[in-house]
Amino acid sequence: MNVLNEHVELPIIDNPYNYIQNIRSDREKKTSIQTQDGLGVTATILPHETHISFPIHKNSELDLSSLDTYLTTAPTASRQALFRDIKLHYVLSDEPLLRELIVESMKNMGLDDEASRLVEDF
Repeated sequence: MNVLNEHVELPIIDNPYNYIQNIRSDREKKTSIQTQDGLGVTATILPHETHISFPIHKNSELDLSSLDTYLTTAPTASRQALFRDIKLHYVLSDEPLLRELIVESMKNMGLDDEASRLVEDF
């Protein structure tokens, strides 16, 4: 802890509850699409686009063919929301075909750093 204190100046927060509420409120204002983890995504939905959701449920098997089609046709913000929902419900190390599909889609979107982290994790 001393090393951290030496290199990072941590703010003093008088009222942590209000601080967290303000952060949540700021995030909600910036969120364009809600995600199942509550964080949402802040990517812009363009005027000619409509959010298209893809149902993700922990106890349902994914149709990888439908997912592949979705990942090539859905708006960017919708795909980003899907990535977050997938990470919430699936352990990608246990789903190599799903991980491969997500990594390829991220690379196609120019999200090379994010894709690299998924590959490095496994």
